[in-house]
Amino acid sequence: MTKIFSRCLIFILFAGSLAQSTPAFSQVLELRDFMNQVESENDAFVTAHKREKAFELRGDEYKLYARPTLIGGAETMKDERLTQNPKFMGYQTNAKTYSLGVQQTTNFGLDAKLTYKYMDTSIVGADPTFLPQPNFIIASPVLELNQSLWRNWFGRQVTAKQEGDAALVRANRLNEEYTQIAMRAQAESAYWRLVLARKMVTAVRGNMERADRIYSWYSKRSEMQLSDQSDALQGKAIVATRKIELQSALDEERSASRNFNLMRGSDQEDVKEKLQELKYEQIEQLTIPEKVGQRKDLQAAEQQAKADSAQAKAMTEANKPDVTAYAQLSLNGRDPSGRTSMDQSFSSNYPMTVVGVKLNVPLSLGIASDTRQGYRILAEASNTTYQRKSYEIERNYIDLSRRFEDSKRRLALAIQLEDAQRGKVEFEKKRRGRGRSTTYQVIQFEQDYATAQVSRINLEAEILNLHAQLKTFGGRQ
Repeated sequence: MTKIFSRCLIFILFAGSLAQSTPAFSQVLELRDFMNQVESENDAFVTAHKREKAFELRGDEYKLYARPTLIGGAETMKDERLTQNPKFMGYQTNAKTYSLGVQQTTNFGLDAKLTYKYMDTSIVGADPTFLPQPNFIIASPVLELNQSLWRNWFGRQVTAKQEGDAALVRANRLNEEYTQIAMRAQAESAYWRLVLARKMVTAVRGNMERADRIYSWYSKRSEMQLSDQSDALQGKAIVATRKIELQSALDEERSASRNFNLMRGSDQEDVKEKLQELKYEQIEQLTIPEKVGQRKDLQAAEQQAKADSAQAKAMTEANKPDVTAYAQLSLNGRDPSGRTSMDQSFSSNYPMTVVGVKLNVPLSLGIASDTRQGYRILAEASNTTYQRKSYEIERNYIDLSRRFEDSKRRLALAIQLEDAQRGKVEFEKKRRGRGRSTTYQVIQFEQDYATAQVSRINLEAEILNLHAQLKTFGGRQ
């Protein structure tokens, strides 16, 4: 019974040690989970998302320019300056003024303001004979209108400013959307890059083992005087070459791991998780993502061109001469009693009307003309930039699509070559078993098979990277 217990204890301890020595790589991190990590942990992605939301909320900001606003104020005054006639004007004037109203710039360029003013005035030191009411209250609703008859005619400057502000906000929002789309593509490429880097390490390590076997085979034959020493040296050179290839593959795996972690906001050097397996059938089923409308960065360039054009119009209007017609209408009340003064202010007994015209002409006509011309050229350049970007993006999509299809065709051929090399190795092993071939010949065929594997992995990486880039053109993300 004691022996049985001891054996069970040993077995439990041995199993525990195995569990502790097993690498913690059992968890499989799927692509969709990695993308979720990128979207939630990558500071650049989170910032771009917040900025997109901010610009979305500012989408109607341009409307505020032509919307009514509440205005008001309060002021107290104490004036002790010398007066021309103290008997009439006293030696000190005290006043408290309050105003409240609304103002608005309309879409057709009319500036309108409606306010109600209330002023409590006290004149100290005046002779009652000449000023029987030194304390009085003035109350008056005032309507002020200003309409430009040249600059900003029929609201051209107002409309241009609204269009420019709206287009600029849309351009910023679209740029932030494209930043997120591009980062998703980069993250997907980073994921598959690490998957294929690990596959490459496995393939190259197998190649290294076969090179060691070739070198060992050469060395034994050289020691037995069955081959020339140059064959052993050649085998040694092959081993050195394979070591370089393995080191390059390991360096690429470390670089891919760092980039993988960087995309998900981590500064770790290694990736502990397993990644999903990539099979040829998955790549074979990939198709060119459908191009849906314009790419987001191209839409942003279009909106930027509209913003520059609108700004040119607004600034062209701002630098024009101006003739402004203005009018002011007020109803007034004046009485020591505030109540009586306010009642009078809502009657038409004491109106005041002002009508006039103002002229504003820049004297530096040359500078104003050059400024307007500069803005027009800027708008033309911005539109040319948009047209060029549109052309480049279209050509880029066509080029990526062709490269994607060409790479898939080459991959199909690489798969055929790999199958042929594998079949060749298996057949040669059977021939060696029957004594009709040599170990050296089998190892050479295994080298050819490993080279075909490496070529296939490189093509898979190229296809997946191209597919991720094609998704930025409006396809499913």
